[in-house]
Amino acid sequence: MTTSVVTQQNLLDYLSSIIYSTYSILGIILNSSLLWLTFTHKHSFIKEYRILLGNTTCTLLLHSLLTFFLQFVSAGDSLGFVALGPARFLDMPFLVLFCTALWLAIEYYAFMTIAMCMIYRYVTISGRSFSERQLLAFSAATFLLPLSMGIAILACNPDFSELHAIMDKLRPEYGLQRYGNYSGLPNVKNVYVAYTIAVICGIAIMSYIVMITVGFQTKKFLAEKAGVMSTRNLQMFKMMIKALIIQALVTVPLSFPHICLYLLLQFTSFRSLATLSTKKIWLRQ
Repeated sequence: MTTSVVTQQNLLDYLSSIIYSTYSILGIILNSSLLWLTFTHKHSFIKEYRILLGNTTCTLLLHSLLTFFLQFVSAGDSLGFVALGPARFLDMPFLVLFCTALWLAIEYYAFMTIAMCMIYRYVTISGRSFSERQLLAFSAATFLLPLSMGIAILACNPDFSELHAIMDKLRPEYGLQRYGNYSGLPNVKNVYVAYTIAVICGIAIMSYIVMITVGFQTKKFLAEKAGVMSTRNLQMFKMMIKALIIQALVTVPLSFPHICLYLLLQFTSFRSLATLSTKKIWLRQ
């Protein structure tokens, strides 16, 4: 007995939706709690630093909200995006495409916010400081990067009917018509898509370069100046180290599960396992 591709894909969609929903709801609860603690626990040592902590937490909260809203999977191993979450019932493919682009950029922007916190930590222990207004302005300005990526994809103005025709021709066995008016990019050879890729790669690469560089600079500064640092600066440094550890521990679990899920679906034998599971269900019936 052969199992149809559509039946296999339906099972995979069901499993993906469960995973997306579970960890996005956990992320919403966790980041909402952290955001409340960040702005209610008003410690004088890290008063301005709370702005950057709040920026990271708001970024992860938005990421979790978009994950739950979209729950997207690729349509037939392509650049077509199918929303399994609430976005599927809106029949607004341009909104889904914008949110997908924003979601992808925020994935890496979350690590950029950690780099910003590391820069602030180094600046603070070296005796300088930023005002709350400056930090707010800087956070808002950097968020324009992921936002511009979503706008660029919309400016591309893709023809979804062309995408559907291409997919129906190349992947007729997937029966993608059942997803309705799904979104995606029928033509990736344009400046807007190139800009999107450049933003994602730029944010990721620069964030890691900054984190490594500032980490070494901070270590060097402490080795030279630790003996002459004031008690207040040492306390601030220790509290910011704890905050950075919490940020990293929250960011990684909320960012990587869906990437692992995507890789499992696209490049491993996970589909074969789904086929075997589906066959067993059919045989029982």
